[in-house]
Amino acid sequence: MNLKKYDFQIKLIDTNANSLVAPDEEKSYSNIKFRWKSPQDTVPDDAYIIVLFDMSGSMQCSTDLNRKGNCNKVPKGQRKYDAAIDTLKNFVEEAKTWKGKTQVSIVPFGNRVKTGNCNFSEPFVNVSPDNLNDFQNVESTELTKFLNTDLSNKTPCTATNIYESLYKSVEFLTNDSDERFYPVNREGEPTDNQPRLSIILFTDGFDTDTFNKDETIARGKQQQQIDKIATLLKKNPQLAIHTLGYGLTPKQLGQKYGLERAVNWNKDIDWGNDKTKLIPRVEYLDEQAINNISSLTNGISRIAGNSKEITESLKLFLQAILGEYEIIYKHPNPQRGRVYQVISSVNPVESNSKEYRFTVIGITAPPNIVAGAFGISIIFIGSWFIVYFLWRKELQS
Repeated sequence: MNLKKYDFQIKLIDTNANSLVAPDEEKSYSNIKFRWKSPQDTVPDDAYIIVLFDMSGSMQCSTDLNRKGNCNKVPKGQRKYDAAIDTLKNFVEEAKTWKGKTQVSIVPFGNRVKTGNCNFSEPFVNVSPDNLNDFQNVESTELTKFLNTDLSNKTPCTATNIYESLYKSVEFLTNDSDERFYPVNREGEPTDNQPRLSIILFTDGFDTDTFNKDETIARGKQQQQIDKIATLLKKNPQLAIHTLGYGLTPKQLGQKYGLERAVNWNKDIDWGNDKTKLIPRVEYLDEQAINNISSLTNGISRIAGNSKEITESLKLFLQAILGEYEIIYKHPNPQRGRVYQVISSVNPVESNSKEYRFTVIGITAPPNIVAGAFGISIIFIGSWFIVYFLWRKELQS
C-alpha cells in the first residue's frame, strides 16, 4: 500500500543470452524507463466478492467488549450485530468510489439451533449456490435494501459453521464452467481480463462443527477442514480469502478478566456449565483459526474491537482486492524470435516472471544500415523507371 514510482524496478532478461537487457550492473536490474500509475489512477478488473456474515448468537453481545453479562439483554442498536451491519454499509459505499465493476454477495451463515429467538427461516443462513449467487453491483439499490431491511431486522442466533460455509463458497468460485468467473474467447481459451475473485469471512467466534473441549483435538479437526479447502484452491490460486474477527484477541480477553496472560482454551473457557472456568464461551474469538484460514491464500487477517477498526479493515481488504499498480515500459531494441522475461520488483519482493517473444517486429537494424538499404532501393527503382521511360519513348517514335 502507498507505494511510489521509485519503489518499483523492472528486470528484463534475454533468456537466449541469459543476461539482463539494459543492465544496471551496480544494482543488478534493468535500467529501463517506464510509466507508472497508482491504484487510484488505474481501472481495476471486474471483481466478485462474497462476504460471509456470521449470524451466531454471540453477535447479540454488546459493542462494548469490556461489558460482562447476558448478551440477550443488549438492546437493538447497541449489539455487535448492528455495528457490523453499519460497517458493511460503509464497505459498500467505499467500493463505489473505486472504478470498475464490483459485484458483492452478502451471505449470512450459521447452523440453526433449537434454542433462541430466531426470526428467520432456515434458507436464510444456508450457504448454497442460490445464496452465494446473489451478486449485486455495489451501485445497486438492492444491496442497500438487503442491508437496511432484510439483514437489519433479523436476530442472530445460530451456531458458527465456519469451515462448511467457507468450503461451499470456495467450491462455488472455483467452478470453471461459470464464464462470469472464468471468461473464455471463441476458441475456448481464457481471456486476459479474468475477474478478481475474493471471499471475506466475518466472524466473532469459533467453529462449532469442529469444536472439542480439548484444544488439540479441535485443532486437528480444523486442520482436516483446512486441507479440504486447500485442495479446492488449487483450481484457482488467484482466489483470495481475507478474514475479519470482531472481538478481543486471547491476550486482550485475558486482560479483561484479570489474567496476566492470554486466555487458554483448555483452562479458562466455560464451554458449558463449568463454573470453575472464568471466560464465557460467547466472548471467545478464535484468532488462530482465522489466521490459518487467511494464510491459505496469503490473504489479510484482522482482529477488530470496534466499528472504526472494522471499517478500516474492510477498506484494507478492498485495497487488496481492487488495488493495482500499472507499469508500462518500452522494450529497447527487441529482436524477433528471442525469448524475454520481465520481472517487476518492490525491493526485496519480486513478482513471478512473465515470458514473451516478438513474432512480428519492425525495424531492428542500426539506423545507418537502414538508411543505406533504403537508398539502394530508391536507386534500383529509379534505374528501372529510366529504362522504362526510354523504352516507352522509343515505341512512341
